[in-house]
Amino acid sequence: MQHLRSGHDAAKSPVTFREMRTCRLHQIDPYDYLVDVLQRVGQHPASRAHELTPRLWKQLFADNPLRSPLHTITAQ
Repeated sequence: MQHLRSGHDAAKSPVTFREMRTCRLHQIDPYDYLVDVLQRVGQHPASRAHELTPRLWKQLFADNPLRSPLHTITAQ
C-alpha cells in the first residue's frame, strides 16, 4: 500500500477504494457506477450531490445508468 501514498493521486486513492467497497456492499457494479457518476457529476445539481453516493445512486439511477461510448462498441 505504500506505493499508493506517493504521487499526486495519493489523496484520491482512499476515496476511490471506499466507493468501490460501498458499491460491492450494495451489489453495484463499480464500473457501471463510476462511468455513470463521472458523466453525471457535471450536470447534476450540487445541492443534490448526496444522490450520487452508491446507496442513493442505486435507488435513483442504477436502472438506467449513463454509459460510456465504448459500451456500445463492445456490445455490438
